[in-house]
Amino acid sequence: MNYITTTQLRFETTHLVEALRMGQAVDLIHRSDVIGQIVPKKKEAKIMTRESIQELKRLAGKMNLPELAYAQREKRLRQVLKKKYHLYGKRFS
Repeated sequence: MNYITTTQLRFETTHLVEALRMGQAVDLIHRSDVIGQIVPKKKEAKIMTRESIQELKRLAGKMNLPELAYAQREKRLRQVLKKKYHLYGKRFS
């Protein structure tokens, strides 16, 4: 069983995070007494229904976005990156 003391909690949080990411529960100990349990939060999957898909299509239609080819999207992305990072030279590839 995993456990962590309150002192370790302050200095060794990476161990706690790793255990929680692996789905393990960790007991919290304070002055040689178990005072609680830290349990990882379960992710709930979002369920796509016909209604939600239709709603997404309706919203996308309202946005009236232009259809761009892959080359056009790539060109716009490169322009934005150059402007954002001030990379106007041969180094940007």
